[in-house]
Amino acid sequence: MTNHWNDLQWTDCALIMGANPAENHPISFRWLTKAKEKGGKIISVDPRYTLTSAVSDLYAPLRSGTDIPFVGGMIKYAIENNLIHKEYVVKYTNASFIVKEGYDFKDGLFSGYDEAKRVYDKTKWVIETKPRLMENR
Repeated sequence: MTNHWNDLQWTDCALIMGANPAENHPISFRWLTKAKEKGGKIISVDPRYTLTSAVSDLYAPLRSGTDIPFVGGMIKYAIENNLIHKEYVVKYTNASFIVKEGYDFKDGLFSGYDEAKRVYDKTKWVIETKPRLMENR
C-alpha cells in the first residue's frame, strides 16, 4: 500500500485477502470501520474465519489456489457493472493493458515455443491498451 492509512476511510469497498488487520493492524483497521460507518463495504477473503471476517459485510472462505480466479471474477463484475472509478483506473493503473491476440497457453506451454530449438519466440507476448476497458477485440 502506498497511500496513508487514513485514506482507507474514504473507500467504497475494501477487499482484504489472507490478512487479519482487525487483530494484526488495529490502528489501520480503525479507518476501515470509519469507511463502513459511511456505507463502505468490507470483504474478507480468507480460509480462516478471523475477527476481520466477523466484522466484514461479506466473508468468502476460499480454498487454496482459488484466490486468483476469485479476484478475476470480482474485477470482471466491477467493470461490467460500472462499479469502478473508471477515470482513475484508466489513468493510474495497468487495467487497460491486455495481452494481444495470438498469446496462448496450451498443454503447459506458452505460445511461440519452438520444440526443436527449445526456446520461445516472445513476439506474441505483447501487451496492447484498451483505454475504454470494455472494447471488443
